[in-house]
Amino acid sequence: MKKDLAYVCNHFKALVIPHTPDDFTVAEPFRHGLTNDELRKGITAFREFLTMMFETIAERKESIDVKRGSKYDPYGTKGDRGTSSIKERFPVFYDLTIILLSLGFHGRLEAKPEMKLAVRGEDMSIIIDPITEQYQSVIRMSGDRKLEMFRLLSDLGLRFDGADFSEEVDFSKTGTFHITSAKNDYFAVGLKLIADAMTNIKEHYKLENLFRSVFLRGDFSPLANATPKKYNSKIEEYANAQLPEIREWIIMLDSFLTKNGCKLIQGMGGGSPFTYSKRNTTITQGLVCILNMEITGCFITPGVNHLANPNSIIRSLPDKLVNMVKSGEETERFSIGQCHRRMGFARFSFTHNGKEYEGCRHAGLRCQFSGVKCRFTGFSFDLAEPDVRELMRRWIEMELET
Repeated sequence: MKKDLAYVCNHFKALVIPHTPDDFTVAEPFRHGLTNDELRKGITAFREFLTMMFETIAERKESIDVKRGSKYDPYGTKGDRGTSSIKERFPVFYDLTIILLSLGFHGRLEAKPEMKLAVRGEDMSIIIDPITEQYQSVIRMSGDRKLEMFRLLSDLGLRFDGADFSEEVDFSKTGTFHITSAKNDYFAVGLKLIADAMTNIKEHYKLENLFRSVFLRGDFSPLANATPKKYNSKIEEYANAQLPEIREWIIMLDSFLTKNGCKLIQGMGGGSPFTYSKRNTTITQGLVCILNMEITGCFITPGVNHLANPNSIIRSLPDKLVNMVKSGEETERFSIGQCHRRMGFARFSFTHNGKEYEGCRHAGLRCQFSGVKCRFTGFSFDLAEPDVRELMRRWIEMELET
C-alpha cells in the first residue's frame, strides 16, 4: 500500500516534542550568555519551525521528491516497516537536516540588536562528522538540490542577510551572512541550541543516526549535561505518534516493566526499537520484549523463556498467532553447525497440539541472516487490535514469572 509525502510528514509532526519540562535547565557551556526565558523561547521557536516545515512539505507533496517518492510503500518494505526507507524515497528530510545542522553548528549566535546567527561561507566546507558526511553532506549535495532546499527554507521564513541564495547556493563565493526568521525572532537561538544538542552526545556512531531522534523531534535534552552523555529518549514521546489507545497501552507497559525491575535498552541513536530485559542477564537470555514503533504502527516481540512450560501462553493464542511463532514445519532439529552467526544458535522450543517446534532467539530484529540463510524468521505482533494487546500483556506477565 503506497503512501505519499504527506503521510510521512504527519508522522514526523506527531513526533515533535510538544513542551519542555519546567525543571529543565541548559548547562552553562550552551547558554551563550542568554537568560532561561530566552533559551526557552529559542527551543519553542525551533519546534514551531519543525511543525511548520512538515506542514509545508506536506502541502507541496506534488513537487518534492516526486519520482523517488512514488515508489514509497511502508507496508511493502521488507525488514523496516517503512521507516528506514524514508531516506531513500524522501531525502528532503535528510537534506534539510544536514543544511540546518551545518548552519547551526558553524553559526555564531549574536544577541544584539536582534537574535541572529552569523555564518562564514567558507566554514560551510568544514566537515562536522566525517562518517556522516561521506553520505549526507552539504558539500556533496548538487547545486540544484541546494537551491531547491534554500528556496524552501526561504519560504519557511528564513532570511539570509548578506547572501543571495535565490539563483545559486555557492558558499565558496559567499562571505559572512546572517540568519534570522521572519516568523519568530528566537529561531536563531533554537537552531544554535539544537546543533549544540546534536554534538553533545556520547557513544554515537555517526550524527546521521541522530537526525530523526534528536533534530527532527526538537529534543534539546542533551543540553542539560555540560559534557556528553549517552543519549536516551523518552518512550512516551515516541508513543505520541501512535493511536491514542496504543499510546496508553505503551505507557502502561513501560510503567509495568520498569516497576518490575526490567532494564530498557534503546535502538541506535535512541528511540525505537525499545528493548526490555531482566537485569543481570544477557539480552538474548533475559529478553522480556521488544517494542518497535514504526510509521505503520507499533509491534511487539515478546520473550520466549516461559514457552517451554506446559501452561505457556501458547495454549491461549489463536492459531493465527501461534503460526507466526513457528518457523516452518521441519521435524529435524536444527544443528548449531548450520548457524551463520559468530555467537551461535540460541534455541528455544515450545509444544503445540502435541508437536514440538523450535526457534532462535536471535531471529528477526537481531540477526542479519534470519530468513535469508536460516530457516528461522523471527516473529512480532501488531498491537492494533485490543485482543492482541491483552494477550501480549498476559504473555509478558508469564515471562516475568519465569
